[in-house]
Amino acid sequence: MVGNLVDNAVVHNELGGSIAVALAPAADAVVLTVSGSGPVLDQATVDDLVRPFRRGAPERTGSERGSGLGLAIVDAIAAAHGGTLALTALPAGGLAAAVAFPGERPADEAAR
Repeated sequence: MVGNLVDNAVVHNELGGSIAVALAPAADAVVLTVSGSGPVLDQATVDDLVRPFRRGAPERTGSERGSGLGLAIVDAIAAAHGGTLALTALPAGGLAAAVAFPGERPADEAAR
């Protein structure tokens, strides 16, 4: 899953672009976020990218590589483990993919 997210960020990035990977706790969850720079995408197109064999057009994604399965696989893996995938088109271009997995706080932390 992580490999697919990072590969997606690399393949659809722009020359000299950036990629960020972060893991952070959230309310009753742990969130892995992979984001990358790239062409500006509209959110409607991004929402469709989790459907198998759906890709943005090469002029929008910056690449003709891939079959359109990477994010669908990530979504399926997240769901199989009780998680969710959220994709967000970034205003300056590129995409952020956040996978949230349910988690429990340790008893001593929850008591604080």
